[in-house]
Amino acid sequence: FGPVLARLLRDLGYAFAPPFFVLGHAVSGVQGAGLLLLDIGLLVSLWCILQRAREWTGERARAPVAALPFAVLAVALFLLGVWITFQPMQMRGLDIGPATLAGLF
Repeated sequence: FGPVLARLLRDLGYAFAPPFFVLGHAVSGVQGAGLLLLDIGLLVSLWCILQRAREWTGERARAPVAALPFAVLAVALFLLGVWITFQPMQMRGLDIGPATLAGLF
């Protein structure tokens, strides 16, 4: 929150030094917590899909076959979330203004 507030005040014209990021090592913990939440979400989703499939089919034996397309979708979304979690985030604070964009062309 500190760097965001310093950037806002600097953009408003107040003299602040550029933000100093000291939480770089905490990213691995945040990433691990995000992966844990994704894992829990996948398990809960698969359980709910199986419960609904049992309600739809009325038979316990046919429920996994009915749930298969939705389970594949849930796993695909889980894998997409894991892929997004491991993407580099160094460009988040990049200042691209009109002057920077004009220099690119």
